[in-house]
Amino acid sequence: FGLLATLWGGAALLGLGTSLPLAVAAILAAAAAAGYSGFLFGQAEGRDFWQSPLLPLHLIVQAVVAGAGVLAIGAFALGGTPPPALVVALGIGVAAHVLVVASELLTPHANRDVAVAAQAMTNGPDAALFWYGAMALGAAVPLVILAAQAAGLLPAALSAAAAGLAATAGLLPYEHSWIRAGQAPPLS
Repeated sequence: FGLLATLWGGAALLGLGTSLPLAVAAILAAAAAAGYSGFLFGQAEGRDFWQSPLLPLHLIVQAVVAGAGVLAIGAFALGGTPPPALVVALGIGVAAHVLVVASELLTPHANRDVAVAAQAMTNGPDAALFWYGAMALGAAVPLVILAAQAAGLLPAALSAAAAGLAATAGLLPYEHSWIRAGQAPPLS
């Protein structure tokens, strides 16, 4: 992925444009790099909460949110407006993140340990971090901002940057509460 990203960046800096095969290869390598950690968490056999088959997909979705968010912030910082496709990717990424989180937490759980972990995440010591940091700041705020932008109520560059900042910032409390929740059930 690093090699492909370097080639893509170099082509852009030299004004060569990006070929479709290079773009497709870079996107596939980025998805593989993002989702790979899901398989690593799956090897932690004693932590059933981390055994979700959705985890690699969820990490890819989070990478879309982080990437689109950072690019929206960067566009604003450089005095530009992010392309509409980037703003759409950010909105779809945040919505997909919410759907995957809901599916992990609200669907019937595979066993008691997964249920205990889900309960710890939503009602345990890190519940405020999860609800206010991850779901309110990281999901609701960006979706409201993007909806207001789409309705023409907010300027495009500023609202995309604000939504990107909120969405990206919300990933940290989500990951923190998710890691701790997976460790909530005792191993013995």
